[in-house]
Amino acid sequence: MHTLTSTASESSHIMRVKPASGMERFSAFHARARHRRFLGVRVSAILEVLVLVGLVLLIDRIWGPGNRFASLKPHPLWIPVLLAATYYGTREALWAAAVGTVALLWGQFPARMAGEGGYVWLLRAVREPMLWLVAAVVLGEIRDAFRRRSVLMQEALDTARDRARSRAAGPRGPRAPARGPRHDCRIIG
Repeated sequence: MHTLTSTASESSHIMRVKPASGMERFSAFHARARHRRFLGVRVSAILEVLVLVGLVLLIDRIWGPGNRFASLKPHPLWIPVLLAATYYGTREALWAAAVGTVALLWGQFPARMAGEGGYVWLLRAVREPMLWLVAAVVLGEIRDAFRRRSVLMQEALDTARDRARSRAAGPRGPRAPARGPRHDCRIIG
């Protein structure tokens, strides 16, 4: 990857090619990686959620009670849901809620207590995942609306800059910079 730089000499305009800096290469790679998607969800979000959920499960396995923090309130699996909702948006937050739900309930669905009705038992089992889904949608949509508004504002700013440049150029090309009144001072004597 190279960038073009220009050098103006008195009689001609010369274009030189210089290698891009490390930061420019990194930002170009990051921009491409940022937009990779799988089933409509950013790959970076998928990986981050899997790492965070895996970390929570590993901590539970090593130092926790081994029941996937079922009795801890607020549940640690709120962390990936809230982070995905506020950083990425709705789709990625829904992915985090789905992964958290599977991690919480897979092979460890709560047993029905004696005298507990079916709906009460089901609500007790899926209460936390339902709240994750609600938070994912609400916070994710706030983030998505903020992102849409930011894009619109950036487009308006770019349009205003283009208009200002075209007005400054005028019909005959760029104008020379305006100068203040010229005062000649001569010392007589």
